[in-house]
Amino acid sequence: MVKVEQNWQDNVKLFTSDAAIRWKATQPKDSQKIRSENSEDVLTWQVFRTLYACGILARWVKETLGIRDCFRPYFWQRQHDSSDIDADIREAIREVEPYHVAHHVQHTETDLILRGEANVVMCEMKLGYKCRHISRWRQSTGSPIVPDYEPHARLFITDKSTWTSTVARFAQLYKNLFIGNVLCRKWSSNGSPLTLHLLAVVNGATCDEGIGGSVRTYATEFRDFRNSCCAAPEHLHLVTWQEIGMWIVSETSNAQAQTQCGSDSGKLLSFIERRLAEHPLL
Repeated sequence: MVKVEQNWQDNVKLFTSDAAIRWKATQPKDSQKIRSENSEDVLTWQVFRTLYACGILARWVKETLGIRDCFRPYFWQRQHDSSDIDADIREAIREVEPYHVAHHVQHTETDLILRGEANVVMCEMKLGYKCRHISRWRQSTGSPIVPDYEPHARLFITDKSTWTSTVARFAQLYKNLFIGNVLCRKWSSNGSPLTLHLLAVVNGATCDEGIGGSVRTYATEFRDFRNSCCAAPEHLHLVTWQEIGMWIVSETSNAQAQTQCGSDSGKLLSFIERRLAEHPLL
């Protein structure tokens, strides 16, 4: 049985006074989920808010994704200490999704954005059960692929004639690329756009067993996404929560790193190390 806390703070545990997580906890669509031990929003917050607080987010990005930069995170399109969506991100959404704005329907809400001085990393997080159908990046059945997406899709999709079906299949990934591309232009400080990256964080234990013994994983589905996309392959990244956990284990076992982080940061890292090691879905 999934453990659900009565109070969201008892489930989130870390940085519960920050404005971004407090905002998330008040949203009707999230208020129940955020109390569950299986919440991917909570795990995202615990892990990446801790990496940022400990001053090692940039090192994790460099060692995991091969990107050298200094990053600050935006959770659900907000800085950690703000309940308001970033103004530039709001404008990017208006440019990419005018239909959603005009009709007051749910716009794309990026789980995590890493903003650097030369790079922007749009992050789509997935957790989910170990045995499930691999379809979590698809457009929901009640939400159309609107014509507004077409000019953005043509910048990224290799086969332009299939842009509608391709965006529908990989909607959450492509829509983050669309918004990220606009942000790279808006956040440019010297006239040249920042480099856009996409990061998908997934449960490496998840598999979809088909007829005849075939098995699909997030890795195989992401390979198909890469093949559909004309962005540079080295800018499209897939990382598992398990790999993040292994990196944190190496970090917490490094005596020099522990000394640099200090006792409080060491406790935070130990907490998320245990969290990833003991998580019921991982």
